[in-house]
Amino acid sequence: MKNYLIKSFKEAIIIVAVVIPLAIGINLFRPDGIPLVKFTNNQSDIQEDKAYKKITVEKAFEVFNTLDNKLFVDARSLFDYNLGHIKGAINFPEHDFDLMIDKFLESIPIDRTIITYCEGLDCHLASDLAEKLVLLGYKNVLCFQEGWEKWQDQGLPFE
Repeated sequence: MKNYLIKSFKEAIIIVAVVIPLAIGINLFRPDGIPLVKFTNNQSDIQEDKAYKKITVEKAFEVFNTLDNKLFVDARSLFDYNLGHIKGAINFPEHDFDLMIDKFLESIPIDRTIITYCEGLDCHLASDLAEKLVLLGYKNVLCFQEGWEKWQDQGLPFE
């Protein structure tokens, strides 16, 4: 019985020693193989984090006053937009992204400076929209995270 267990154990080790390298080899050559090691490029990760810039109310107002080729984009719902928004802003609810993106792409040039905003610091709609626009190729995307709340508190131009 003892010899049988030792023999079975040796056979199991041989099988594992053959199967694991074989499986790894096959996986490496498959186009849809599972990555065994994740290589990270810290510089690339930093660039992805900085795909759009976060700006303060002061910088947003500076852009509002100085840049001709700018577009403020309100990521809130149409209802909230209609209650009040930054002067000249268009409404592009982040929740309706799939419904509205084709028209946006047709009418807004890729090199235009876009400033996304939503309600305020607790709202993530502006950053979500900014991220999606960058992924679609927009180069000059700013995210005004303090948003409508701060703009309104400062008494800045609105409609």
